[in-house]
Amino acid sequence: MITVAWSADGTRLYGGGRWQVSGRSPLRVWTKAGRGPYRDLKGPHDTIFSLRPCGPDLAVGAADPAFGLIAADGRRRIWRDTVTPDMRRKRFGDFTISETGRRVRFGLKYGRKEPVLFDLTAERLIAAKDALGDLYAADTKSLNIASWQDNRRPTLNGQPIKLKNFEEARSLAIAPDKQRFVLGIDRSLRAYDKDGKTLWKPKAGPGVVWGVNISRDAKLIVAAYGDGTIRWHRLSDGEELLALFVHAKTRKWVAWTPKGYYIASPGGESLIGWHVNRGWDKAADFFPGDRFRKRFYRPDIVKRVLETLDEEKAVTQANRIAKRRRGDEDLRKSLPPVIKILGPATDSKFSGSSLTVEYSLRSPSGLPVKKVEIFVDGRPLEARGFVPQQSDQTARISVPLPPRNVTIALVARTANAASSPATLALKWTGRTRTATPDYLKPRLYALLVGVSKYGDTSLVLNYAAKDARDFNRVLKAQQGGLYREVITKVLTDENAKRADILDGLEWLEQEVTARDVGVLFLSGHGITDNKQRFYYLPVDGNPKRLKSTGVKQSDIQDTLASLPGKILMFIDACQSARGLTRTKTKGAPRMAAADMTGIINELTSAENGVVMFSSSTGRELSVESHEWKNGAFTKALVEGWSGMADYSKDGAISIAELDLWISDRVKVLTNKAQHPVAVRPDTIPDFPVALAGR
Repeated sequence: MITVAWSADGTRLYGGGRWQVSGRSPLRVWTKAGRGPYRDLKGPHDTIFSLRPCGPDLAVGAADPAFGLIAADGRRRIWRDTVTPDMRRKRFGDFTISETGRRVRFGLKYGRKEPVLFDLTAERLIAAKDALGDLYAADTKSLNIASWQDNRRPTLNGQPIKLKNFEEARSLAIAPDKQRFVLGIDRSLRAYDKDGKTLWKPKAGPGVVWGVNISRDAKLIVAAYGDGTIRWHRLSDGEELLALFVHAKTRKWVAWTPKGYYIASPGGESLIGWHVNRGWDKAADFFPGDRFRKRFYRPDIVKRVLETLDEEKAVTQANRIAKRRRGDEDLRKSLPPVIKILGPATDSKFSGSSLTVEYSLRSPSGLPVKKVEIFVDGRPLEARGFVPQQSDQTARISVPLPPRNVTIALVARTANAASSPATLALKWTGRTRTATPDYLKPRLYALLVGVSKYGDTSLVLNYAAKDARDFNRVLKAQQGGLYREVITKVLTDENAKRADILDGLEWLEQEVTARDVGVLFLSGHGITDNKQRFYYLPVDGNPKRLKSTGVKQSDIQDTLASLPGKILMFIDACQSARGLTRTKTKGAPRMAAADMTGIINELTSAENGVVMFSSSTGRELSVESHEWKNGAFTKALVEGWSGMADYSKDGAISIAELDLWISDRVKVLTNKAQHPVAVRPDTIPDFPVALAGR
């Protein structure tokens, strides 16, 4: 028992600690002012450290971290379970790395439970149930080191290794040269020579060092910390080079350098951010990583830092290769505005056609706010009457609303940056139609592009054009169901020149209204240049002249962000071909596979509001097969849209159901070689996209 607390009225005594029952730490409660019988309530997964009365309830805090409010009758009024990986017992075969330390296998739960493999080079995290032969556990035997597992008195050659009072050794790794070793302690990382002499000043860490390993080239320490991160350090002096955090529930991830340059999975960049103090009497600001994407999303720097072993060198080299200027790393000059909704409260009810929203607005950078944008269920409305402001202000705005449950989002913009969205969920209490008459159903407009027959024979694909035609067929079948009309424009092979595709984007912009659904489907080749800019390669595109012959990400983004209706984008533009490879041929670099994560995160940010489906993640290549006569992604998409994704058996296929079907089906089709991804902005609720059986 570590902590106890009385209820506010003194009738109950609570206690908690580190003992476990079925993988959880129970919360024990005694009645009759502590003199009566006790019962155990469901607690967190880790040690309960803090109990405090909070009105009639009890506030609970645990090491997971988890927290919540428990009512007098034992109900959880509020409970937030941990999303942090459990790094305890990351020893021996439970924490293995590759020779260079760029691949790490570890469990998201205690020890090796729920094992995953992070691969920095491939920019991906995948399930890894089975141990891998080319990964290595830490050497703990080559020197005579004893009593180092959860012990306050570790020894070297029978002599004590001095620790501070109450510190415990948790993990050990011996260097390949057998001349050095590293100990993970409660709050620090320490290195010694074979005689026990300290090699560098202990490095204070963000938590208990539950696991350590050393790369076979003796350049890197890889450590698993109690805060749920894995961090890479230079063995020579212990300096941190890189950190990784994985969301244990969603498995989104982000890896970042000390200066903030990062690489992330789709949706993962918001897992980190910048904490900016505002003085002792004001709450600090927090800006998620996606607010600084253009400056700090740099996969090239992040992957290079483990080669150079120096962040400054990695930045310099990456910028030289990409021909990029180094940006100002002082964010205070370009902080985005901060907008907050003051009223009404979230989950408020409404029954009218509009609602007045009160908000506060300020600009930490001092730059004037040029615009406040309104989004309803993720799609933009025109905000009228806003006068640009520089100082803090409170204002009101009337928002027209449809007769249904909705989510409102407000985004403020300066000339340089957009705020994080301030969101408000509202519940419709007015009269609801039992059925939507045909004349009120939306239209679906779709632009479908597929290129197989590129002029460069090394880029030729088999089924990209067929992918576009096949998806068009199942879209057309939805006419008269969810949609009163399905209008499509299909561009394949010789009809998919750059000018044709740009005309098609303009057509979408002209046709889609606030009541419609817009769809963009791209199949073929995508390329990311050395400045992290994505291009779709049309049939007349030239990989050596992307700016003048490719369809730019900004062309796609500007069109989709401006559409007032619901927008879906499906992209299978990272397909495999002889001309697309990550290797070099005869010393010359070949054209690289597209970085899909960058365009996914950009298009699905709140201010763009696109629901995005991608055939693959990171720089992973997509697969097509003569057996299916489609790409794996399109085959799964066509199946799901046609009805196989109707998991709930209610006759409708939602975004979430389509995502689940495509994800599982593509893994089966490709034997887990390809990992599709779908991202829906937080401002957009799940909604049906098709009816089954049509």
